[in-house]
Amino acid sequence: MRLPPSVSAVVAAGLVLAGCDSTGDEAASFGDPYTVLVTADSPRVTDDGRLAVAVEYSGGCEEHAFVLRSRVAGDDAEVWWVHDARGDTCEAIQTATVRAALPGTVLEADEVFLLAPDGGALALTVPDL
Repeated sequence: MRLPPSVSAVVAAGLVLAGCDSTGDEAASFGDPYTVLVTADSPRVTDDGRLAVAVEYSGGCEEHAFVLRSRVAGDDAEVWWVHDARGDTCEAIQTATVRAALPGTVLEADEVFLLAPDGGALALTVPDL
């Protein structure tokens, strides 16, 4: 994960967000390349149970999609984003904050981790809802 000097990303026009909850042992698949940006405000779980994560990826010519995936095993939950660049071959560096509601099963877990494409995992603090 990269520590940028400053990120003031917002959800950019052209991003499609969705979510999906699953259980099981399937490996996390991240789709097209992206980087999780760690900042003072990202990643975080908001007071209404939404995950907000700053990401960086290449593109700019097509609408990109980020789909939130999750799995719960025992008392632990893992969440990650699957990026679909939709064939975008442009190489401009894009930043955005992707957001989605966390599933109830994730919010109820004792430990919640954000998985990143580089193999890292960040422990998330989930507020009492």
